[in-house]
Amino acid sequence: MRALDTMALSPQSAVYVGDAPADIQAAKNARVSSIAIARGPIQAERLRVENPDYVFGGLDEMTDFLVAR
Repeated sequence: MRALDTMALSPQSAVYVGDAPADIQAAKNARVSSIAIARGPIQAERLRVENPDYVFGGLDEMTDFLVAR
């Protein structure tokens, strides 16, 4: 939340990107959307348990999605 306050952003205008379950929980605690970057099926399953808003297999895939949006 401190980062959002510092940048004068609302939670709705931010997204938290991470590759660990704790990152997804941090996003939920900050009330921002979460993107999980999973490098392989085992990591993807670990991250999906945390219910991120999006799961991508890498930064390129995430970037393509965000640019298209």
